Amino acid sequence: MEGHEQEALKIKAASAEGGFYYTPTTTKATMNNNIPPSLHEVEEILGYSFKNKRLLEEAFTHHSSYCYNNNNKESEKCFSSKRLAYVGDAVLNLLVTKEQFFSYPNLSPGRLTRLRASNVDTEKLARVAIRHEFHRYLRHKKPLLEHQIGKFRKGALEYPLHSNGLIEVPKALADIVESTIGALYIDSDSNIDSVWKIFRSLLEPIIDPDTLKTHPVTELYEVCQKMNWKVQFVDLWNQKMAFYVLIDNHLVGRGIYGTKKEVAYNRAAQDALDKIRSLFNNKDVWKKVWNVNVPPKVKCFVWRATGGTVPMCHTLNNKVHEVNDVQRDLCPTNPEGVVEANWKAPGFMVYKINVSAAINDDNVGGVGCVVRDYKGRCLAALAKKFDHAGDIEYLEAEAFLMGLDLAKGLRVEKLVVEGDAKTVVDLVTKQSSNIFGIGLIVEEIRMARDKFQVCNIEWTPRGANGVADVLANFAFEVGNVQVWLEDYPPVIADILYKEQLLFFEV
Repeated sequence: MEGHEQEALKIKAASAEGGFYYTPTTTKATMNNNIPPSLHEVEEILGYSFKNKRLLEEAFTHHSSYCYNNNNKESEKCFSSKRLAYVGDAVLNLLVTKEQFFSYPNLSPGRLTRLRASNVDTEKLARVAIRHEFHRYLRHKKPLLEHQIGKFRKGALEYPLHSNGLIEVPKALADIVESTIGALYIDSDSNIDSVWKIFRSLLEPIIDPDTLKTHPVTELYEVCQKMNWKVQFVDLWNQKMAFYVLIDNHLVGRGIYGTKKEVAYNRAAQDALDKIRSLFNNKDVWKKVWNVNVPPKVKCFVWRATGGTVPMCHTLNNKVHEVNDVQRDLCPTNPEGVVEANWKAPGFMVYKINVSAAINDDNVGGVGCVVRDYKGRCLAALAKKFDHAGDIEYLEAEAFLMGLDLAKGLRVEKLVVEGDAKTVVDLVTKQSSNIFGIGLIVEEIRMARDKFQVCNIEWTPRGANGVADVLANFAFEVGNVQVWLEDYPPVIADILYKEQLLFFEV
């Protein structure tokens, strides 16, 4: 008891010296930055008067206050809410388990477990803290907490009940609720029924079997398993703070979040689910397709064909790849044709960026970009290696995006970006969409393009894209990414010289 009393005196002294941070919210009592709101208000919210007031003080003291020594290491003797939160977590789990066991006698153990988790997880408890404004009374030394709480409040508005991992949650908010439950439990002489009577209404709205939602990652895997689709998450968080979702090697979903990797992961899964739902808007048609008594691979073929991802005649022609005699017999029409041409310089004071991509037999990918001015002079070049390339169209779209990033770094305002991937160019320029192809990266390309004063995305034949193509294949030999400014690698010297001569001959 003496230890608690001494620590409580320290808290009051620190408060008087302005040693703590408080969230500046209007309170019932008059307060300023140096005077914390009275914990008596917490008792009013709970409808309970603590016999041991020090327990209440401990419950609302964050460990950032007095838990670190001069070496910034956590002290073993620490007056904070952590121990009470430990008790409160166990008590709350038991209370919710007991309530649900008797309320839903026909619910399976697995379903009960999911239901309990949704009512006691960090986000749910953080919502309780915000709803009853417990955060106003927290003694802490976390200057960023106010910003984190504001961000959480804003995100929670989009998901009235629960986001299932789609927003970032300040753990300190959930800890307040758990430590308060722990303090109630200890102060009431471990009377668990008294704790539930006090806290039951504060936990509203409680999620029930009708309002319980499946986590987006779990749901995505369930859908893909049912459809016999291969799902893969691509971790690009360190490079772009993003995750991509590939289904059967085609980009379907993307999630971006800068401060927490798990949120980006969950958002990618949710985005993929939204795209899948949009494809199945016509439920009657797709019910008939999936109920047909044929092998799953046949159903998947029909689905992929509607998404434009099956290499049929018109999609092969769009790729503008050379076709041998046998392929021509199988796919005789060639509306676009295979065109051979030479590189052409851009107009006066305009820059041209050529981009290309390649994949070898080991599924290693390469992207090449080259920037030239109206006189054909090479201003910059780039080669990047991708250890797990996946789909060629995805990589070709990535090449356009990297070319635009390179131009941005050079502060170029007027430019033409050329590539021999006709599918990508058509998607960018014709405002078409293909959610089961490269549609999401296409949106990124459009947004990047629109930031320049003048920027045209154009298709060019493979023969006029030689430098970028050589760089894409040269990328297999680089470590990760290599950039040349006002210079270029020797591997493209000959073709640069030849194209420049051809240009001046014209």
